[in-house]
Amino acid sequence: MAASVALLSDGFVTAPAVEEDEEAVPLSQSTQLLQRKKEMAAVQLELDKKKDEFLSRMRRCTEREEELAERQDAIKEQVRKFDKFLKENDAKRARALRKAGEEAKIREAREAERVALEAELLRQRAAQGEIEAALRNLERPEQFLARACEHSDYFEDIEAILRPSRRSGTRSSRRRTPIFSLASRPPRSRRCSGARSCTRRGNARRPRRW
Repeated sequence: MAASVALLSDGFVTAPAVEEDEEAVPLSQSTQLLQRKKEMAAVQLELDKKKDEFLSRMRRCTEREEELAERQDAIKEQVRKFDKFLKENDAKRARALRKAGEEAKIREAREAERVALEAELLRQRAAQGEIEAALRNLERPEQFLARACEHSDYFEDIEAILRPSRRSGTRSSRRRTPIFSLASRPPRSRRCSGARSCTRRGNARRPRRW
């Protein structure tokens, strides 16, 4: 009788096939038992081999799963860091835009202030030029009265008239305007005398003119 061990791909072991030979000599029970033990040992060896292969594959799968889990954790950490970087970058960009807007407003305000100051400066310069031109056109009261006295003998005393003008000249230039009102008053008949003598027309005293 011949026996064989057949192993399937799924790990199951078929029962040993026994070929009967009618012409074979019957074996003793001890011989048959020994043969059966050999067959069982071969089957057990094959099962142990398959078990070792299965355990090895399981270990590799476990290691692979752990490696994949570590990679997944690393990827998650990278995604978290990148998301944090994007949020910080967006916040910095928003702050930069807000700061740029504020600086633009400040620049616009300063530019408007500069334009206003330049316009005010031009206006002040123009006013100053007008005032200087007016001052050049205006004459000092003493010069006006002296020149008027040279051509007229209606003033009595030039010193008496110039004295208030000199006192008022030390206070303010605006206080000089009454001097011109003196010139508009009716002249007196007595001749002029003082620091600068007026030219008189004859020795006779002229009558008052009102």
